[in-house]
Amino acid sequence: MSHPSAVERERINHINSLMADLHDSNNTIYEGLIDRDFDSISPVIDTQIARLVELKNSITDEL
Repeated sequence: MSHPSAVERERINHINSLMADLHDSNNTIYEGLIDRDFDSISPVIDTQIARLVELKNSITDEL
């Protein structure tokens, strides 16, 4: 079995980092919803939407 190239490792690291950030944001949103702390999670939701739009645009470019 061959090892991934440096470029592929960088791509995997980027994906893992992005997914960790999205996961952390989802946890923050969940906690804010549970606590009814809507003011504090509104910017987190906005950031999450922007990240997802950016991700969607990047995969659309690949198709």
